[in-house]
Amino acid sequence: MEVKLENQCNTLGSILREHLELECNDEFATCVVPEISSTFLLVTTPDISVLRKSLLGCKEELKSLEQNLFKRKQKRKNS
Repeated sequence: MEVKLENQCNTLGSILREHLELECNDEFATCVVPEISSTFLLVTTPDISVLRKSLLGCKEELKSLEQNLFKRKQKRKNS
């Protein structure tokens, strides 16, 4: 199945690609920006649940990154 994610770009695409690979061991899944000026991602996935799990994984990864960056900033501020 193909899903079009509007108002997204290569940043989410790069992270999402990794999570799709983790969720789809034996099945094809990918995420592309069709043209350089496109403002959407085109996701090919076996089913919607794979996309949902992958997007949740992206959300958790970005949340963890944000927390780590905040901790580093606090350490520098207190040093």
